[in-house]
Amino acid sequence: MQILVTGGAGFIGSHLVDQLLAGGHHVTIADSLLTGHRANIAHLRGERRLRFVLQDIADPLAPELAETPFDWIYNLASPASPRGYTRYPLETIHANSAGVW
Repeated sequence: MQILVTGGAGFIGSHLVDQLLAGGHHVTIADSLLTGHRANIAHLRGERRLRFVLQDIADPLAPELAETPFDWIYNLASPASPRGYTRYPLETIHANSAGVW
């Protein structure tokens, strides 16, 4: 399957990506790195079935995302902790409204 994980460089997203790759899937991560970290997916560098796209999910999609027919999408693109909510309140609202439209 061709799977998109938004927020795939976050704590939960990166673990999901690990499991999807272990299951033999092709995975694209779309992450703005606002609260996610490249370090969470650094161990996957060189993985042929993984693609990373720097993308704020509330912005117009990059062509490599908009033109890919995904079989499944996991939308985890939002600050997901009280610290993230208070540090990035507008970004949180934007990701959870425009980002899911």
